[in-house]
Amino acid sequence: MPRARHLAQVSDPDQVIHHAPPSCSAWGSGLEDAEVFELPEIRLVVTEHIAERRRCRCGCTTKAEFPRTATAPACY
Repeated sequence: MPRARHLAQVSDPDQVIHHAPPSCSAWGSGLEDAEVFELPEIRLVVTEHIAERRRCRCGCTTKAEFPRTATAPACY
């Protein structure tokens, strides 16, 4: 098993605890009946770039260029 280099969130935690603010920070009024905004699940989208090589009928092989944003084997 490879050693982890940092702590990371897990997709299926053993326990989930919700923390709600008790009162409005501006007015001090209670928030028991306040609106709740649910955010959609954030999902990481991974794109792999493959630079192909193509050989012409003349025998010359040409390799495609990677986009400027692909500066390392793994990039954010």
